[in-house]
Amino acid sequence: MSKKYIIIDLNQTVSRHQLEELQQEKKRDIIMGSMVFVLTAIFIWFNIINYNLSSIIEEREVRIENLNAKILNLKSEGKINLSKKDVESLYKFDAKRIFWAPKIMALTNLTPETMSITQIEFLRKKVNISAITELEDDVKEFDVVESFISKLKSSDEFFADFESIRFLNSSQDNVKGHKTFTFKIEAKLKSVSKRKKKKRS
Repeated sequence: MSKKYIIIDLNQTVSRHQLEELQQEKKRDIIMGSMVFVLTAIFIWFNIINYNLSSIIEEREVRIENLNAKILNLKSEGKINLSKKDVESLYKFDAKRIFWAPKIMALTNLTPETMSITQIEFLRKKVNISAITELEDDVKEFDVVESFISKLKSSDEFFADFESIRFLNSSQDNVKGHKTFTFKIEAKLKSVSKRKKKKRS
């Protein structure tokens, strides 16, 4: 009776485990290498941005120094050559000029909390202001408009360069049971001559 044996190649089993270990190690190396590459790229990118910002700041500092030097030279010379024509042109420009930022700020402060300005148009020396507000049952449309116009007229900061403010049109709407009232008013600018007289006085 012949004996049967099972042959196991231990060397093959060991090498297979070693191969799996090597593959896992390669994956780890690839991942680590990728992370190092990304971090290095980010570091270089930040350095480039920092260098560019430093260059811009230095350029601005140089410009500021040059401007300050020119201002000091002008102050030391104390001479500004202006002809009569230049002075007259400057006066005409100053008379026509209107500072709108303070007027917009004043309009914002004068607008009630329940009201919103929806549009401001400048057309042929006239400023059209559109607004919307929630209308209560016991309040009349005309009273809302009249009260708002009175506020604008009483403000020197807003009304200084205007000749008049008048009502143009309005409309009502009902949104989810709430009455809304939209209206438009027109503020007419004063003529240049009238603005000159005010500045002289």
